[in-house]
Amino acid sequence: RMKKILTLVSKLQTIEPYVNIHLELASISNEELIRDILVLVLPHISSLGLNEQELKSLLITGSGPSSLTNSQDYPTIGVVADMLYWLMTMTSSRLSRIHFHSLQFHIIAHQNNSWLFNHVAVTKGAEIAGKQACDDDEIVPEKMKLQIPTSFKLSTQYQQLEIREHVFDP
Repeated sequence: RMKKILTLVSKLQTIEPYVNIHLELASISNEELIRDILVLVLPHISSLGLNEQELKSLLITGSGPSSLTNSQDYPTIGVVADMLYWLMTMTSSRLSRIHFHSLQFHIIAHQNNSWLFNHVAVTKGAEIAGKQACDDDEIVPEKMKLQIPTSFKLSTQYQQLEIREHVFDP
């Protein structure tokens, strides 16, 4: 396994820095593999896609704040935003975008406005997740229920993320 990871890292190092590289994580239960990805691969990618289990595994493996790693199985928007902020700021890497996806919600965190059309990416991700969850080729409105919180906190602990409540008024 390590030989394959080092081969991947070697290939990633040959790619020009202006080329964005996206890594989509899948269910990983091996803590050593998660550590290798965090330490060896993550510094060479610019975009990461993951769900709540993968995000929590990265935080635990990377010794993230216990207030975040001890969070519930279905974290709130504020807790996920804090996790993404921690992950983006703890890495000395090219990482400038993270697409978090769960059945409850999707979030794209990005730095420096370096990614165009984030709203399209998060919308398409949610659409595809809905189709997969319902096992349909198209969105069937009768099977869907749009749940948008009337308010949420963007952060539970980071002042940089403006700890205040955001109100949604459709």
